[in-house]
Amino acid sequence: MKILITGGAGFVGQALRRALGNEHTLTILDTAPAPADLGPSTRWIEASILDEAALREAFAGQQAVFHLAAALGVRACQEREDIVEQVNVGGMEAVIAAAIATPSVEHLLFTSSSEIYGDGEPGRIFREQDEPAPRSAYGRSKVAGEKLMAAAAASPEGARLSYTAFRLFNAYGPGQRADFVVPAFCRAALQGEAPVVHGDGLQTRTFTFIEDIAAAMVAALERRAPARAAGSFEVFNLVSEETLTIASLAQLVCLSAGEQPQVIHRDHEDPSVGRSKRFEVSRRVADNGKAREALGFRPATPLSEGVRRTLDDIRTRAASGARA
Repeated sequence: MKILITGGAGFVGQALRRALGNEHTLTILDTAPAPADLGPSTRWIEASILDEAALREAFAGQQAVFHLAAALGVRACQEREDIVEQVNVGGMEAVIAAAIATPSVEHLLFTSSSEIYGDGEPGRIFREQDEPAPRSAYGRSKVAGEKLMAAAAASPEGARLSYTAFRLFNAYGPGQRADFVVPAFCRAALQGEAPVVHGDGLQTRTFTFIEDIAAAMVAALERRAPARAAGSFEVFNLVSEETLTIASLAQLVCLSAGEQPQVIHRDHEDPSVGRSKRFEVSRRVADNGKAREALGFRPATPLSEGVRRTLDDIRTRAASGARA
């Protein structure tokens, strides 16, 4: 199958490329330059999704499109809402228009986010049918993306495609950007420092290993089910079943790195903190039953193993002089 991945140089994009393997012909559209080890079955277009000519070139002849390109980071997006609107919302509009205008494209798949749910009270488990309640500009942009897909699926011109949105829950693993919580904790522990926890550390999360997420995304493309019919719009929570607090995560990382478990608590309004208290989420736990049934989703990587593999990757990169 001929597949386009926008944002294919990013953390999720790299994992998706590995999961797709060599069985498909890939085109990557990304603002980053092509890596030196690009395989012969992969074409790389260095451009923005807002570049109309590049988008037309990238879409030509494709059968499926994974749209991953986006402005990332809750705090960064909050500080530049104009960029979020332009890239995440305007970019989605451009991608949908290009998909509809390209006769060969049959499937459009999109990485949404658990940020769309907002905060959850104690005991709440989010499900796909729940009403979105995002607290950040980033979350609102992902809600807008899903709504644009739903509208396209219901439109006369867009109904020939199938549409899928993946709500990712705290994806982590080797190669993730250093400012995300798991790699940040890992780097601190490997340097013999105490991880910095914002607030009381009782925020509850479900961290999901990137390879498990990528496998589910591939399964969504390859499955043969009525829900994937033309004109359909499906949403899936891609979330593990291991729930823990941020403070517990910090302790796990320290122990996995061979260090004494210790943390430094820092106020949310400290300028070094990644998320302002105004946008903090105390609990984010979700049900993955729909993905399990429809995609065969089975999060196979325990958090302890995922943390170990992330630590090993950071050690290896540091030893080789590569950017971690």
